[in-house]
Amino acid sequence: MNICLSKLIVASTDRVMSFNFFSFIFDADIEKDSEGVEHIRIDSIRVYFDLNIKPRIKSFGFILGLSNFEELSNFKQKLKLAYYKDAVKPKIMNESDSFIEFKDPSGNLWRTEIYKP
Repeated sequence: MNICLSKLIVASTDRVMSFNFFSFIFDADIEKDSEGVEHIRIDSIRVYFDLNIKPRIKSFGFILGLSNFEELSNFKQKLKLAYYKDAVKPKIMNESDSFIEFKDPSGNLWRTEIYKP
């Protein structure tokens, strides 16, 4: 069986802010699916923002992997710039040389780390 993750639905309190924030940090354009629903695409995963889901504020709903320290460092810089650009108070919860934990503008808790298979 060949299976993959193709769609991710993320809680959002403000879809416009979510689209702006994530399209910036992931260099992703806003697209529409065959039903006309807007989303962004990160690699092959379509990311949708849903106002009817409560944000995950106490546990990680999402852990992203990067391949090395340089990519993680670049991600941290882009994340901080996204907070500044959107006039959002930075919500970096914890960070080290191998990971960063942060909240998106809706309050979802994320972790980005150097991925080791």
